[in-house]
Amino acid sequence: MLNTNKFNQFKKARSKLFHSISFTAAWLFAITFVGIFAFIFYKSIPGWESYGKSIFRLDFNLVQNKAGIWAPLSVTLFVTFVSLLIAAPIGVNTAIFIKFRLKERWRKTFRIIINILAGIPSVVFGLFAANSLGFLVQVIFDTRTSWNLITAIIMLTFMIIPTVVAMSYNSLDSVDMSILSASIALGTTKTKSIYKIFKKEAKNGIYVSLLTAFSRAISESMALNFILTSQNYNIVGHTSFNDFIQSGLKTIGAIISYNFFAENGSENLRSVLYLFGIILFIFTIIINILVLFINKSSTKKKYPWAIKVETFIANIILFIPNKISQSIVYLINLNKRSASYFKVHKNAIRVKAYDYSRQTVEFICMAICVGFILWILIYTFYHGFIAIFSPDQTITSFAANSTGRATVNTLVIIFFGILIAFPISLFIAIYVNEYARNNKAKTTILFFIDALGSTPSILFGIFGLTFFIQTLGLAIGGRSSNSMIAGILTISLVIMPAFIRMLQQALASVPNSTREASYALGISRSQTILKIILPQVIEHILSSIILSISRILAETAPLYITAGLSSSNHFSLGLWGQTLTVRIYSQLFSTQANAQNIMFESAFMSIFLIFIFILISNLLIPYLFKNKYKILIWWDKWKTKRKNKKDNLNYA
Repeated sequence: MLNTNKFNQFKKARSKLFHSISFTAAWLFAITFVGIFAFIFYKSIPGWESYGKSIFRLDFNLVQNKAGIWAPLSVTLFVTFVSLLIAAPIGVNTAIFIKFRLKERWRKTFRIIINILAGIPSVVFGLFAANSLGFLVQVIFDTRTSWNLITAIIMLTFMIIPTVVAMSYNSLDSVDMSILSASIALGTTKTKSIYKIFKKEAKNGIYVSLLTAFSRAISESMALNFILTSQNYNIVGHTSFNDFIQSGLKTIGAIISYNFFAENGSENLRSVLYLFGIILFIFTIIINILVLFINKSSTKKKYPWAIKVETFIANIILFIPNKISQSIVYLINLNKRSASYFKVHKNAIRVKAYDYSRQTVEFICMAICVGFILWILIYTFYHGFIAIFSPDQTITSFAANSTGRATVNTLVIIFFGILIAFPISLFIAIYVNEYARNNKAKTTILFFIDALGSTPSILFGIFGLTFFIQTLGLAIGGRSSNSMIAGILTISLVIMPAFIRMLQQALASVPNSTREASYALGISRSQTILKIILPQVIEHILSSIILSISRILAETAPLYITAGLSSSNHFSLGLWGQTLTVRIYSQLFSTQANAQNIMFESAFMSIFLIFIFILISNLLIPYLFKNKYKILIWWDKWKTKRKNKKDNLNYA
């Protein structure tokens, strides 16, 4: 009896400890969000003092202490919104095509292709845009140079399309298919059911995908520095639109990354860049809050204008595909209009015209995505092979200034980044999904997670530099140096919001009936989570880890600021060390003759590693879990056979 009581007390203590750790991790994460904002704001105070009211004026010249935010902000918003307007219809229609027009086998193949595009580092996009895409833009639009806002918009469009496709697909996938079946059973065509009923059920998830894409576009910095080279904002409002669109004016993110380590940069200059980061951060948060507010059903009931705003945004986003569909419908009707057949079968023709027009738009959007992916992959691999087999290649060298060393640094940062981020993210996901019963507390934590997830990655870099290096001194070279440990801690913060969300969705996929059955048997909540729920979602957890690894591989801005632009002669986590993506970016400032080759061999290695990890996530892990019992049986047979062979040898 005494032993039983002790065991029950131990179970209660263990369950309480598990809950406490989850609770602490979740609220510490929320505090981290506030801390990042407060810390960057504190570092921006000298910027207010040095540049004063000039921040709210139109003049921009950082050398002359003129930092008018309006011109850079207007360029940033213009580039971002136009990119989103193009990417949204292409992404959503591609997601619909993959979900409803393809068989399961081809669906998986096309999702892998989209994931590869999503995993391509931003600096590889920049390299591609500067050397290939820009020349096509120059030929088509007859621009003066290939480095202009048109190229930037097209590049950003294809950078955010995978986000729209992946999240829109997941949103569509979460809707009950019986809704579609019921609509078709009532006589509505499949295409009309998809667009009029099914898509509306998934619209909240689609809006979230557009919000996430907007956040990525507005915060992009490194890739844009490859093609946007001007800070002469005096032309804004004083020249024609044609001259403006052909200019190479930098966005706010590009200004921050370009000037942060400028040779003539002072502490006052850095402080005003902190200020720019704060403005970008606040703007992103406002957009987050606005979209979440409009999407709430209670808001639409209380404020009718919210429905009008939602309809207006949807009409703008879908303007181009709707016009294409209408044109196709008109042409089909035009061919039949003179015949008596049209009068008799008018409704049937209209229905078919609607179906064909929608399917045509979906196919065009899918073809654009696949065509662009093939273009960038073929271009990168072709030039990458040339660079790898050139006499001055550095991919097999492990010296300080080599691609081999950058690869090692990247893998080390990935290992320790995942090692730190995974357990914290898992505990937070467990608290949000399993323990947080208070809706307000849960909503608050989820808001902080999503807000931190949409925070520009360069702000993480700024925070990492100022906190981990300049405040805590986590660098052997001193507070003015860089270190890989600071890069590891910073990149852990970068991947955690998405990591938490993926793990939380994995836990949410387990039916509540499983938990209720476990509780009915007297099993504690902590044991239910550890022994029943987590084993059921281990496949999703492994996929989340692989996707987080791909995210680390693709990041540049946080690591460029914290881990450094180059590698030290000696390897140590306390010393600076460039990653593959940072190595690509650093060649922009290099005077070496083989700088272009170094960019392409680093780009080749980055995409190759991402390709491997995506295949593991999408093919190997599902295959292993699908055939785990066969594999276990084979393993037992192999062990038995080996044991028998060993026994026979001993007997002989």
